[in-house]
Amino acid sequence: MSVPTLVKLILMFVAGWGVLQTAEAQVATRSQIYGGKLTRFTPTAFVRGEYGLQTYDSEVVDGQATGGTTTFVAGGYAGEERQLGIFASRNSTDMTFERNNSDVSTVITDVVLQPRIWWLFPAVMFNATEIQVDATDDTSDLNVKSQGVGAGLGLHVPISDRFKLFADLSYVEAIWTLESEGKDVLVQPRTRLDAGAAYNIWEHIMNVQVGFKYEKSGLKVAGTDFTEVQSSPYAGLQLGIYF
Repeated sequence: MSVPTLVKLILMFVAGWGVLQTAEAQVATRSQIYGGKLTRFTPTAFVRGEYGLQTYDSEVVDGQATGGTTTFVAGGYAGEERQLGIFASRNSTDMTFERNNSDVSTVITDVVLQPRIWWLFPAVMFNATEIQVDATDDTSDLNVKSQGVGAGLGLHVPISDRFKLFADLSYVEAIWTLESEGKDVLVQPRTRLDAGAAYNIWEHIMNVQVGFKYEKSGLKVAGTDFTEVQSSPYAGLQLGIYF
């Protein structure tokens, strides 16, 4: 047998083995997609990316801006019926307010523990928030970090095996705030509503999600309250596995 023929046989064997392993993994994944409609929508592990077009109304810089916002989520659900979830989300926003040439950037990280009870998703969450304000007046610049705890409740309604509606409401309150220059700043409680729909486009492994988020928070600077409101339609893609 010539060397080129031997190489071809080896490559064919490797390719066949790869196809077999991929098929076995897909069969194993499919075998774990069981239960009711909502259970089928609940993966053992998942990652999701979202992009939204956000409108930001800020009292701290006295302006309104529109721009992009990104969210990344990773986690999973444990138990035979996948009824106990834990995941982390990170939302990043960087807005320029042209009217007064100011910038506000935020990074919000939530770690969420979320059991599933029928169609209800109660949640306990731990939060870390970073807010940076670059104002026209340098004396108004802020660099704030906070940590907090919160709770939430979601309602997810399966319409079919491929389609569900959802609404998630959460409330977070800061228990610790630090401004880098020692300014008198407190991060006010945050309320967020996230409502939309998810549709399975491939074997419950790939879902698309569209929705609308509304968030109200604020800063208390030297005894004065400033309200910050962010709202955005968004779209996302989720990849999940079942085992």
